[in-house]
Amino acid sequence: MGWHFQRLLMLILGLTYLFFSIFDFTLIGIIFSTFILSQAVFGYGCAAGNCPID
Repeated sequence: MGWHFQRLLMLILGLTYLFFSIFDFTLIGIIFSTFILSQAVFGYGCAAGNCPID
């Protein structure tokens, strides 16, 4: 599937949100940003690959 704009954007936003969540000590932010980062890194944000980006 490869790296595309949406996946790179999720990576950047996830890293940014994780940084600020760790800095502010917010557990829910750390959990949410870890989820977003895992979607970006492993590429499973789309259910069974049924939402292609053209």
